[in-house]
Amino acid sequence: MDEKKLQIYQVGIKGIIVNSQNKALVLLKTVNGRTFWDVPGGRMEKGETINETLRRELEEEVPGITGFQVKNILNVDSVHRSDTVEDIDLLLVFYKVEADLEKVTLSDEHQLYRWVSLNEIDFLEKEASIRDGIKEALRLSLDK
Repeated sequence: MDEKKLQIYQVGIKGIIVNSQNKALVLLKTVNGRTFWDVPGGRMEKGETINETLRRELEEEVPGITGFQVKNILNVDSVHRSDTVEDIDLLLVFYKVEADLEKVTLSDEHQLYRWVSLNEIDFLEKEASIRDGIKEALRLSLDK
């Protein structure tokens, strides 16, 4: 019997924030010279629950956000990370988050934000790249 090596994953929790106009918040980010669209979220820290991670990340990346409601899981995406020496990939879990933000304040991690409708998702790639898993979560969050 062949011994299979199990893949090790870090877990990232992402929130697709949808407002009352049924538009989702996307954030422009640059890491290591690569610019791309993202949504708020990040990796779980040791001892954190999923809800604690999502709340912390939303508050860090969208300062001033209050009164939001975490809804259902939208999508799960596996990301192969070639930038690490360890063989640890990233598993991203996307949740729908309902919030009415009168003003979006960006953290230092992001350069720009945009509210997008279902019809505008594919046009984001004209400005910067966006992962297929994020696009799918955006579509699922905005599809009524």
